[in-house]
Amino acid sequence: MDIRFLIVGAPFLIAFFYTLFWLKKWGAFNSTNKNFRKNISLKMNQ
Repeated sequence: MDIRFLIVGAPFLIAFFYTLFWLKKWGAFNSTNKNFRKNISLKMNQ
């Protein structure tokens, strides 16, 4: 592990985990999964 790698990569890692945290808090994954399945079932029925 190089110190320069940590300095460059740390902000990206922090941003990545921060966005994951907020997506889970907003329930983005749950709503998208439900809506996605509903849309697929509606298209198949038509």
